[in-house]
Amino acid sequence: MHRILVFGIALLLRSVHPLGAANPEDIEFRVRLVKDTHTYRMGESIELEIVYSSQSDKKYQRHSTSSLKNVSIRLMPSDGVIDLRLLRFEGGWAGSIIGGSGYLGPQPVTQQLDLCAWYRFYKPGHYSILITSREVSRLKSAEEGGGEEHLTLESPAVEFDILPPDPAWAAAELSNIEHALKTAEAPGESARAVGRLAARGGIRFS
Repeated sequence: MHRILVFGIALLLRSVHPLGAANPEDIEFRVRLVKDTHTYRMGESIELEIVYSSQSDKKYQRHSTSSLKNVSIRLMPSDGVIDLRLLRFEGGWAGSIIGGSGYLGPQPVTQQLDLCAWYRFYKPGHYSILITSREVSRLKSAEEGGGEEHLTLESPAVEFDILPPDPAWAAAELSNIEHALKTAEAPGESARAVGRLAARGGIRFS
């Protein structure tokens, strides 16, 4: 019943989206869960991959920044979730994110990120996310006067579940991070361990 309610909310939000326009038919824009699972422990990384591609040659350009300021997430429901962007000056993304620009083509262009860098889950339950991107523009033809038309792309919804707190998993995860910090031999290794600790801020033992 709860899943039906969440799905209904997602459909309602899509139906009242102020832009009211679908993605161009020759662009594929979607988000997927990197791991082969839709179930996560509280405090576990939720790695996402954003995928762009187009069957049209040199029709669309994508301009990306390392901060992904033109990419936004809608998470439903918001109850039991803290938006970490409200707690710091800039929203942070964790993952393989490199800024740049270029044409979209048949070969998919991907960005990987960790949802836990934006949100902290404090309630188990069923959640749904949609991602909106304003990184892509269409090159206008000479007949249209040239220039660029900036697009707003919206992904299909992706659903996942957050499990109740697991004290055994939480203790093991924190122990692994502590070991990584103690045995780090390079600054980069320490930074990665600290990043893991920050991303695990939602770990609960009970």
